Amino acid sequence: MAQEFSLEDLGIPSGSEFHRLTERCEGSRLLRYDDGEMLVEKGDASREVLLILRGGYVVLRENSNVGVAQGQIADPSAPEFVGELAYLGHSRRSASVAASGETFALRLESGHMDTIMEEFPLFTRILCKQFAERLRKTTEALTESQHLFDLGGERVTKSAGETIIAKGDPADTLYQLIEGTVVQVSAEGETPIDTKKLFMGFLDPASYLADRAYTLTVKAGTDATLLAIDKRAQFAVVRSLPDLALRSLEEGIQ
Repeated sequence: MAQEFSLEDLGIPSGSEFHRLTERCEGSRLLRYDDGEMLVEKGDASREVLLILRGGYVVLRENSNVGVAQGQIADPSAPEFVGELAYLGHSRRSASVAASGETFALRLESGHMDTIMEEFPLFTRILCKQFAERLRKTTEALTESQHLFDLGGERVTKSAGETIIAKGDPADTLYQLIEGTVVQVSAEGETPIDTKKLFMGFLDPASYLADRAYTLTVKAGTDATLLAIDKRAQFAVVRSLPDLALRSLEEGIQ
């Protein structure tokens, strides 16, 4: 269980911006986490944000304790935010994050972010840099699929829990997942879909290409960004993505 600590424990002198930050953000907590302890849990509706001062963190794979992305902070003068997207809205957490080694963090409430933006340029620059990096990655993912826009692809967003495709409905639209997670819905409940097993992120492409109804129901597990390609572009999709057509024929429904 996370334990409280003081900034002096990290060698941060009194009168620093970190001290002023904790004073201005009433209710914030300085917490030390042990290796493997959860910092953020997927599906949590909490809007708290962590500022990692020292230590590390890993973003966990879907249904796994294996980390896929990692941050390591050795110097408190160059901290990193975790869970900062909570500041932008009320959606649930899209991934779980665990401490990597002994980790020291300032746990902030979402409302504290307004104070940071208004009064603390150092931390604001760090926050904006992280937002910019997320935007860059999203833009790169969309750029990689630009040829699908040329085929009439349209960017769409789905909120967590919103249906993307429904079993039995005509497969008139081909969806490609760009960002976020999806779940398959069946009589047994909802099952997360391993996005790495989706060829280029496409959802049930075989039904779209074979002019039949969708064979499964898929909902957004988290807020998701997708490309939607109309049925009229079907032959253009086959010409542009022959591997997709061959894979659909050989392996059937994805």
